[in-house]
Amino acid sequence: MAWFTREGADDSELHGAASRGSFDEFMRVYRPSDATKTFSGTSLLGLALGNGDPAARVSIANTLLDDGADVTEATPLHVLLAQTAHDFESEPKLLERMLDLGADVNEVIPKFGVPLETLAEVFKFDDETLAPFYDVLFARPELDLLQEGTSRSRSSPASSRSLRGAATCWPARLLMSPSTAYPCPTPPPSQVRASRKGSRHG
Repeated sequence: MAWFTREGADDSELHGAASRGSFDEFMRVYRPSDATKTFSGTSLLGLALGNGDPAARVSIANTLLDDGADVTEATPLHVLLAQTAHDFESEPKLLERMLDLGADVNEVIPKFGVPLETLAEVFKFDDETLAPFYDVLFARPELDLLQEGTSRSRSSPASSRSLRGAATCWPARLLMSPSTAYPCPTPPPSQVRASRKGSRHG
């Protein structure tokens, strides 16, 4: 990707560098004033969070946040949590930073629901692998576990995973020492149905 160069750079090069370039390639065409740019409804931060290289994703996103990127535009939490390759050490910190800056943990978008549902539907990873992300999400006092998501996700196995954590597993996990293993088994379908019924009538 040597075609990313700062001199004479245009928005198409910036778009490409953010979405698929390395951090070094991005910095060749980036200026701090670019941090709030949008591209057909997608923010530069959103493009960076969709970068397929987790290391580049984190470095570019943190640079944009340093320079004032808006975390309330272009559903950044959903974009990050929908990825199929992750750095499970640095990305939960990025997730927490975006939440601290005002990203909405309860934001609903069509087909994907809330960020928690988006994460639960990435079936490439099991729940224990995704635990660093769950820990960040369930630690947020503003998280609304009764927030309506999507009809598709409410009827899918993925919703069982997010309901499982919301009901029992992750709140208990957060009270334990970080070094303590706390298994989070998926509840049987009957428990999921009962929990949903209780949520509607509670």
